Amino acid sequence: MSKKNDYYEILGVSRDADDKTIKTAYRKLAKEYHPDVNKSADAEQKMKDINEAYEVLSDSSKRAAYDKYGHDGANNPFGSGFQAGGFEDFGGSMSDIFESFFGGRSPFGGRESGYSRAGYGPRKSKGESYRIRLSISFLDAVLGTEIEQTIDHYENCNVCSGKGYEKPEDVRTCSTCKGKGYENHQTKTMFGTFQQQSICHTCGGEGHEILKKCSKCHGKQTIKTKKNIKIKIPAGITSGQDLVVTGYGGPGFNGGDNGDLYLTVYVEEHKYYRRVNNDIYINLPVSIRDIILENTISVPTPHGNEKIKMKSSYTNDLVVSIKGKGVRTQRGNGDLKIVLKFTVASYDKKTTKKLKDILESAKDDINEEFMKNFD
Repeated sequence: MSKKNDYYEILGVSRDADDKTIKTAYRKLAKEYHPDVNKSADAEQKMKDINEAYEVLSDSSKRAAYDKYGHDGANNPFGSGFQAGGFEDFGGSMSDIFESFFGGRSPFGGRESGYSRAGYGPRKSKGESYRIRLSISFLDAVLGTEIEQTIDHYENCNVCSGKGYEKPEDVRTCSTCKGKGYENHQTKTMFGTFQQQSICHTCGGEGHEILKKCSKCHGKQTIKTKKNIKIKIPAGITSGQDLVVTGYGGPGFNGGDNGDLYLTVYVEEHKYYRRVNNDIYINLPVSIRDIILENTISVPTPHGNEKIKMKSSYTNDLVVSIKGKGVRTQRGNGDLKIVLKFTVASYDKKTTKKLKDILESAKDDINEEFMKNFD
């Protein structure tokens, strides 16, 4: 018997791939190699391999056995039905052997042989999740808002009621599985020959083949519509966070639920504000006159304008805080951090001359003192 390919390689996933990654890979390959779509000579065999790999890797018990014992360990003990022979001369208890080899699961169910069908047929499965980027303004991120978006939404086709065909005569019994929805495979192992069942690669477990697809959905079972929805943006959201819109992802399979839509938030930069954790910083130009005279000046905050009093002791680049005027979240409120930027105003010639005369008569020794003490 030819050596089987590695199941992980067949699906194109790593050995530590999670269930979601495995499911996504399977769906992608199933669409590519399904006989209704792919007419190449090897498509049927590839689809068979893909189904077999997914049957094992999507089942935690089978996957664990496969990881530990390879193909023999995965396919035999957990299949839907088996036939075995040649074990009467095996010394010891078969249940003991399978307990050590397969974790206590015997493929035979006592001494009975034959099939024990596990309910093949079209499986309902959730659709793919989609992810898109959502850009919002700085202030919308700080304050929170509600936006309205037009988004694609998949619904069961209203012509065929989600079957993919319109009339009973538009389908026929599957030529591969004869309507059973599964196929039988024989596998030889060190324990003997086993017969295993897997989902039919031709009909995907449906038991029938569509001869004439639905005139509206073309066999896809779902149709794409447009929906206007409102999306709530919570106050304090940051770039990189996800908002989930349930049911607005890809269409489900065989009546399964739609996937979800993940909106990855990108917060645009603000002209003046910048955020550090829950604090908001702003560089505020301040007239030297306001500092000297200790005037009260206006400060813009995301929550409205505030007034603060200047002090003659203030220095350039000093940070003055206004409590609670930063980002407000359930975990607490940030502050507005005002970085003072001293600014010399432009005056007319007459005023400038007066100021020069005043400053000439009010000399200081700041520079001299600095140079004197400089080492």
